[in-house]
Amino acid sequence: MMKRILALALAALMVLGLGACAITDENTGSTVFEAENIARVTVFSYYGQGTGCDVPDENMEEVTAWLATFKIGSRMYTDTIPSDANTIFVEIEYTDGTVIKEGIEVRVIDGYGYYLEYDTPPDCIYELIYQTSPIE
Repeated sequence: MMKRILALALAALMVLGLGACAITDENTGSTVFEAENIARVTVFSYYGQGTGCDVPDENMEEVTAWLATFKIGSRMYTDTIPSDANTIFVEIEYTDGTVIKEGIEVRVIDGYGYYLEYDTPPDCIYELIYQTSPIE
């Protein structure tokens, strides 16, 4: 009888453990940037400081398409999110005048850090990063 109880308890613990592993975070897969109605995009390196570089009109379509691929990825397995977690930032101005400036590597949601997932950047992004300056 005792073996049966222990076997049932062990089975219950295994089921609970497997169920806990299957729980997904509701933030994972969420879109990061609204890619409609963008008027201007500025790329910043140096942790978002210094002088950024505006995306030229001829590259705006491919950069906007790239920004649309950004999704919330896996949650970071640390309680402390490093202050230098984002080295590259984008500042987006929308046609309604709203301006946001966000890093492209990590996003903090409800106190938890999440890695960002996105498609390979267009070549022009690298060219723009090289044109930024650490000093305003």
